[in-house]
Amino acid sequence: MTTRIDQDLSKRINKLTEKINKLSKRVNKRYAKLEEMELRQTLRDLCFNRGFEVDRGFIARGKPAVDVIITGRKTVALVEIAMRGGSKDIRQLLMASKAYEEIYNVKPNILFLLCVEEPDELTVKRAEKKGVIVTMRPGEIVRTMEKIEKSS
Repeated sequence: MTTRIDQDLSKRINKLTEKINKLSKRVNKRYAKLEEMELRQTLRDLCFNRGFEVDRGFIARGKPAVDVIITGRKTVALVEIAMRGGSKDIRQLLMASKAYEEIYNVKPNILFLLCVEEPDELTVKRAEKKGVIVTMRPGEIVRTMEKIEKSS
């Protein structure tokens, strides 16, 4: 009798654990989305205050996109926003850069991977090799854009 009760309780606990895990994943995804939205808005505000235009990262139908495209008089930057960033995000930026150049005949001056949380060292090294700047600070993006504007 006790074994049967234990088995029944064990099954119920397992079901509850599964439900909690699913709920936890949903909460984490929502948190990540909210953090990305906050970073995007901060970046948009900083850019607007310094005369840069910020657009959604849509390039063209059927082409890779990024989260944000920033344009100045002489500069174009593509920005991918991610929780921690990884190889997938770097590839996305590189493919979107190529697509942008094909569609608009303008090569983006700079590519940024804007992370909510600190990325691992391997991601940073991979990004640097590909010419992608990894940062957690939207202000760094704007300052870099200003430097490019002044030097071009």
